[in-house]
Amino acid sequence: MLSALIIVLREVLEAGLIISALLAASRVIGGDRRGIGVGALLGFLGALANARWLGTVSDWADGIGQELLNAGLLLAIVALLTCYNIGVALRIRGRRKQLADALLFWGAAGAVACAGSRECAEIFIYASGFGTSFAALTPVLIGGGIGLGIGASIAALLYYLLVYLRPAQALLATCLMPTLIAAGMAGQAITYLFQAGLLNAEEPLWDTSALLLESSATGQLLYALLGYEATPMPMQITAYLAALVLVGATGLARLSARGDRR
Repeated sequence: MLSALIIVLREVLEAGLIISALLAASRVIGGDRRGIGVGALLGFLGALANARWLGTVSDWADGIGQELLNAGLLLAIVALLTCYNIGVALRIRGRRKQLADALLFWGAAGAVACAGSRECAEIFIYASGFGTSFAALTPVLIGGGIGLGIGASIAALLYYLLVYLRPAQALLATCLMPTLIAAGMAGQAITYLFQAGLLNAEEPLWDTSALLLESSATGQLLYALLGYEATPMPMQITAYLAALVLVGATGLARLSARGDRR
C-alpha cells in the first residue's frame, strides 16, 4: 500500500503542478483555459494507449522504445512550456494576438497532454500488474487513492496560493514554477537516455541520500517540482541548467513585457 501511495503521489504531483501553474498563469493574464482542458483529455487518452500497447512500444528501436518515448515526452514538455511563456509575453505586450493565442492554447494543451500521457500511464501500468488478484489489488487501490488525494490537494493548494498573490508576485511565481519543472524534466530525460544505453553512465557529482531520500514524501515533492535527484550525474546537471536558462529566459520576457506594458 505504501509503495502504491508513493508511486501515485509522485506521478500525480508532476502532472498536477504543471496544471496548477498553467491555470494560475491563465487567470493572472486573463487567458483562455480551454487548452488545459483539451490537454487533460488528450493526456488521459494517450495514457490509456501507452498502457495498452506497452509491449509494442517497448519493442521499438531494439527494446528501448519506452525509454525513448518517455525522454521524448519530457523534452517536448520543456519545448512547449517555452512556447507558452512566449505566448504570455506576446499577450501582455498586446502584440500578434493570433500568434499569442495559438501559443497559449497549444503550449498549454501540449504540455498537459504530454505530462498526462506519461504520468497516468505509469499509474495504469503499475495497477494493471495487480489486476489478476483482488486481494493484492485492494491495498494498491487504497494506497493509490490516498496518493491521488494528497497530490491533488497539494496541486489545488498551490493554485490558490498563486492566484491570491498580488499580480506582480503571481506573474513571477507562475514564471518560476514552469521553469523549475521544465528543468527537472530535462534532467529526467537524460536519465532515460542513460537507461536506454544511448549515453554512457557517469559517476554522480554528489550523493544526498543520507540527507533526503528520493522515496520520502518531501523527496517526491521536490522530485516533481525541482527534479530532485540524490545522485545526479554531470550530464543531468548540464541538461537541467540548459533548460533552466532556456525556459527562464522566455519567462523573464513575461516580466519585461509587463514592465513595458505598464
